[in-house]
Amino acid sequence: MNLLPTISPIRQRLLILIIISLLCLTPSVFSEDVHHPSIMPPITALELTKDGKSIIASSQAGLHIYDYPTLTLQRTIKVKAHNIHDLAFSPDGKLLAVGGGNPSVEGTVEILSWSKGTSLRVLKGHRDSVTALSWQDSSSIASGSLDRQIIIFDIQKGTQIQVFKGHSKGVSSLCFLNDSNTLVSTGIDQNIRVWNATTGELLRSLNNHTMRVHDLALRPNNSGLPMVASVSDDQTVRFWQPSIGRMVKFARVKAALLNVAWLNNGSMVAAASNDGHVYIINPDTVEVVTVHPAIDGWIYAMSVHPTNSDIIVGGSNGQINRIIVK
Repeated sequence: MNLLPTISPIRQRLLILIIISLLCLTPSVFSEDVHHPSIMPPITALELTKDGKSIIASSQAGLHIYDYPTLTLQRTIKVKAHNIHDLAFSPDGKLLAVGGGNPSVEGTVEILSWSKGTSLRVLKGHRDSVTALSWQDSSSIASGSLDRQIIIFDIQKGTQIQVFKGHSKGVSSLCFLNDSNTLVSTGIDQNIRVWNATTGELLRSLNNHTMRVHDLALRPNNSGLPMVASVSDDQTVRFWQPSIGRMVKFARVKAALLNVAWLNNGSMVAAASNDGHVYIINPDTVEVVTVHPAIDGWIYAMSVHPTNSDIIVGGSNGQINRIIVK
């Protein structure tokens, strides 16, 4: 049963993290049982390495590195942010960006060397937690925050390249189209916004969702106009052609949707929900093909394996699970 029905998942995670901090959990608690602990902070983000051999999971306990496919814990990396909301590998897989910060005080993007696990730089400029990341290229990254702003950073210089203002509430997800100059964002304000990354100009605002929008993902291997899928508390997956501002179609399920990802060939989309299930949807027919029970509780994070259709999900109480999609 959801005890916080009126609080957004982002704010709910923050509240849970604060409660856990007050309980004064120690690192020994987190090592007793990774997959089925009695109490653990929620998994807030997941990323698979480019070679598909490791899974990085973030929570208030830091960054945990798991083996794929066994999901056994390999090591833990310490980062500066206590509250982590998003992870993103650079296009070449050499750098890992960690987005988080201090709620209502400061948002940060920490850049790590993946091979060494060491911190290279901390990017600052947000006034609230960073909740979304998307690499423009290997030298610049966009971050979205609960402060309603989007910033593109030069990671070498640590400077701001561009600032976007337009969302009336916090930013929940980001993605660049293949041209690397068109940025798409979603927000708690129910809107999807399309930006010119060079000028900072708002190109269009898409407002078909009727509740908070949590995530979006670009369709891979698409030969036509770029297509993105978005998911929302309104229980829909919506398919868009953002370059022309058109919603193509939508699918409806029976739960609020928090995460979305395309399978590698772009033929299907996976949507994760607050009822612990993953819905596999055909984007052409908008038919729900299969429904996979995944964890007990909210799925806050999801990632697709780079070479097959396995889906890794994480969420409530530190749970992580692997779903094999055939």
